[in-house]
Amino acid sequence: MEKVFIIRAVKNEIFLSTIVGFILGLAVAAILVFAPQFLPKKMNFQLAKTETPKPTIKQSSNQKIFVQITQPTDQSLLTTNQFSVKGKTVPGALVVISGENSDLVVNADDDGNFTGDITVGEGISNIAVTAYDEKNKSSNSEVKVYYTKEKI
Repeated sequence: MEKVFIIRAVKNEIFLSTIVGFILGLAVAAILVFAPQFLPKKMNFQLAKTETPKPTIKQSSNQKIFVQITQPTDQSLLTTNQFSVKGKTVPGALVVISGENSDLVVNADDDGNFTGDITVGEGISNIAVTAYDEKNKSSNSEVKVYYTKEKI
């Protein structure tokens, strides 16, 4: 008789644990399905839109557009891949400095001087500088530089 009672008790525990598991699973499924309806709406976060200021051309005289690269000199040997490109053009001109790996737009100051940092890859690189005046006339100049990681 005791054996029968133990078997019945085990069967009752299995049945009860199955029912409890089913009810818990049903409750979790109901929460996943119906909870979004009761939760407040999602907040929308938006970053403030800021515009990048556009370079302006401030040229007061009717000088003929030109551009001269003063640094680096043509055929320079560089031991660092990032360096400054400096030069002279008409005051207030918009200057585009283009390298093998990067481009940069700067404004010439009131004396016509410009400078910008640029990065090049290993080996020979062409650096092109183009200046634009207020009438969108342009002038360009190029230098070749050689960058090596080797210590000289």
